[in-house]
Amino acid sequence: MDFHRTRYRGAAFTLPELLVGMAIAALCGTALAGFLFQFSRNSTAIVSFTSVNSTDRHSLQRVARDFREADSFFYLSPSNISLNVNGDDVELIHDPLGKSLVRKTRTDSDTLLRNCETLSFSFLERNPTASSFESFLVSTSSTCRILEISWVSLVREDKKSRWTVTNSARFLNRRGLSD
Repeated sequence: MDFHRTRYRGAAFTLPELLVGMAIAALCGTALAGFLFQFSRNSTAIVSFTSVNSTDRHSLQRVARDFREADSFFYLSPSNISLNVNGDDVELIHDPLGKSLVRKTRTDSDTLLRNCETLSFSFLERNPTASSFESFLVSTSSTCRILEISWVSLVREDKKSRWTVTNSARFLNRRGLSD
């Protein structure tokens, strides 16, 4: 019997081929890990933006309802409003230290906005003139017809970044005021 040992040179990887393959796999793994990290960070931010947007929208609807139904205004300032809504005195107060917008009545207090970095109210009137729809700042609280509110909400803050949302809206009051 004749046993011949034959070598198959192509049956296994050589050391340089194995090292190149491991380097490519490590590079692909690092790229995938970076992508997944960034994806999870961005998806968390999107969830935070959605939550803040929903909260802001509900708060804005409450402010709009109060302003539209107001019979009279007692006090108007860039950070506070006092008004009479259906016989009930309502105050909207921005607390810059607590970073919140609070709605107070005689019997109740409700925080409408949280993480509210800045907030400002502008009070406008619309002077009826031919073919002009401009609004002007009010001179007295009795002439206030339009409320413009703008605020910046903090969405997320971490070591590297600070994400905020800027919102603004205008509301028209037609009730209780003489034309």
